[in-house]
Amino acid sequence: MKLKATIALFLLFMGPALFGQKDSTQLQASANIQRFMTLYFESIKHRAMENPELALKALGAAERIQDLTLEQKSAVAYEQGKSYSLLQDYDRAIIAYELAQQHPDYNIAALTNLYDIYHKQGAYQKSLLIVKALTRFDQDYYVDLVKLHIEIGDLDRAEVILDSITDAWRSSLELQSMNLELQKRRSESQNNTTAIGFDPMDYRRYNELLQNQDIDQALVLLEAIIMASDLETKVKAQAIEAFAAQSPDKQYREAFTRLIPQIEALENASTEVALGRYFLDLLDIEKAQKHGNNALKLEPNNKDVMLLMANVDYARGAYSSGLQHAEMSLALYPADPWSYLMVARGYRYSGMLDLAEMQIMSGLEFTLAGSNQYRLLCLEAASLYTDLGREKDAELWFDKAGQ
Repeated sequence: MKLKATIALFLLFMGPALFGQKDSTQLQASANIQRFMTLYFESIKHRAMENPELALKALGAAERIQDLTLEQKSAVAYEQGKSYSLLQDYDRAIIAYELAQQHPDYNIAALTNLYDIYHKQGAYQKSLLIVKALTRFDQDYYVDLVKLHIEIGDLDRAEVILDSITDAWRSSLELQSMNLELQKRRSESQNNTTAIGFDPMDYRRYNELLQNQDIDQALVLLEAIIMASDLETKVKAQAIEAFAAQSPDKQYREAFTRLIPQIEALENASTEVALGRYFLDLLDIEKAQKHGNNALKLEPNNKDVMLLMANVDYARGAYSSGLQHAEMSLALYPADPWSYLMVARGYRYSGMLDLAEMQIMSGLEFTLAGSNQYRLLCLEAASLYTDLGREKDAELWFDKAGQ
């Protein structure tokens, strides 16, 4: 009886020491799961709000949590791929999607996104490998397989696969259309009438020509990009802006000007914005305003359109009108740092410096340190404090912009 009482007293006093480690471990694991879920859903929220830099910041924090499961690691990698794709950082997106395939639940989704990237880049051989893998999960991808073989000119293989799925599924309008395209390509090949030139998806080559200052060749490809019927208009707009960013010589600007009627014929807000920014960089305010107004008619609630119009108004000294466009953009996109920047600039130009300071600080909450958005907001703060006569604060923010 005395022994039992001794054991009871021992357990009473030593119990926490004996079992505390297990409880602490369980509590830590629970806290880790809670923190992971908070950061993970925060990243999805930021991505949905088109703020991939902040999404990646949240995912980086989630990635550093100890003892993540394989499923959690794959989930983080998959979301990183989505955010890098939004930033058009496709090399990192590809690496992330490949890591996401470690867990089977993310395998199909990661492969699908890899296919989108490779196809967009015109990397058809890599696209073929991805699509072949996807056919194991979804036989509808055999249609994509046929299209890819047609794109790379492997018409015999395309015909074999097309005949096979036609027999299995019976003919449909889509399969008949693919067969007509196949026969058309075969006929063109036999008659040597296939055009040699720009592959509409070879966007990387175009960028390399611009980076190497081979502007005349880039212009040839740019015209092909503009005329390509199977290329997204957003990509065409990006190509125009990539050309404009090179500050080409007068002779090349004249050559580009000859392409403008073809661009205008697209009747798309994205390409009109690209033209507006191009002329704004050249300080041709009248033409920039013309293209901004064209874009505004096509998509009045488009963020890029409203910010272009704000820039144009500021350039011509119409600060009230510019601020109105910027505030409308911020009202529709309350997590967009560019909108905060343009509203702050409008307040500064209008002499409302306290309000400008508030917008800068709010905008910084939605940026990632080191990003272009962060740098421009810091420079805006430096200009603001210079206007306020606070030189030390201005120097501090100028230094932050360079970090």
